[in-house]
Amino acid sequence: MDSDDERGYLKAMLVVTVALGILTALVAVLVAIFPGGGDEEPTSPGTTTSAAPGWTAPDGVATGP
Repeated sequence: MDSDDERGYLKAMLVVTVALGILTALVAVLVAIFPGGGDEEPTSPGTTTSAAPGWTAPDGVATGP
């Protein structure tokens, strides 16, 4: 690889690195503005794990051990 090829390769890698950095920053800003709720669904009735906070099991359904 001669000097010009190497310089072109390094420029391309710099462009890719900067683009990925900008994309990462954009995703971080979007997550900060619109945070995800995560997994807030209640557990299914009849499982051995406790129900999610604020969720009551229907009558006759076991909610834990």
